Amino acid sequence: MTEFRALVAEGVLVPRSKLETVKNPWHLPDGLALLQDLEHPATPLPAGASGWETIHLASKQVGLPVARIVEAIREGRLQPKKLPEVFGYHGIVVELAALEVLQEQQMAAAAFARSIGLRDYAAFTTLIEAGHIPATQVKSVKTARFQWMMSDTEIAAFRQRFVTPTMIAEETGLHRNTIFAVFSAASVTPFRPDGLDAGPIYLRNESNCCENW
Repeated sequence: MTEFRALVAEGVLVPRSKLETVKNPWHLPDGLALLQDLEHPATPLPAGASGWETIHLASKQVGLPVARIVEAIREGRLQPKKLPEVFGYHGIVVELAALEVLQEQQMAAAAFARSIGLRDYAAFTTLIEAGHIPATQVKSVKTARFQWMMSDTEIAAFRQRFVTPTMIAEETGLHRNTIFAVFSAASVTPFRPDGLDAGPIYLRNESNCCENW
């Protein structure tokens, strides 16, 4: 049940109904599809192999969310193996060393914020915690401290929804002053959820109204 609760908590498995009156809110094909996605690329674990753990235990040891491990397997970035004579999800194992490499391939949210011209990381973090910016909190392999990290998928999702003057300058070659002038003329204002000033972050669909780019 612990493994199942982790899958639900991280959104890997989603009930078809959240009503308490529904006796069986789970859709069996969803679970079977997940199991197929994990078992299909899995090869048998050789006898005596060390450094492998179930997805749940590996998540706890390395500090990488279960959802991120499942995503990596589905995308072909992580090669799972199958325990002999162990049926189902609990029989899928992953290599701890591979997870540590996967973790290191992520970009710290603070570093990403700086790369797109944002200086107030506290405000950027607030947007993450409020669910406006996709990111994952993981435990650093080196420091054992939790920090916000962003995968390539999460960075792409941010870039699809938001822009900053630095991003626009990189995409178009325009000067920042020109960009701010166009925003002002088009009455485009920064993203301010619940009045939070997170710096020069704009919704891309609103900035697209500026015909200058």
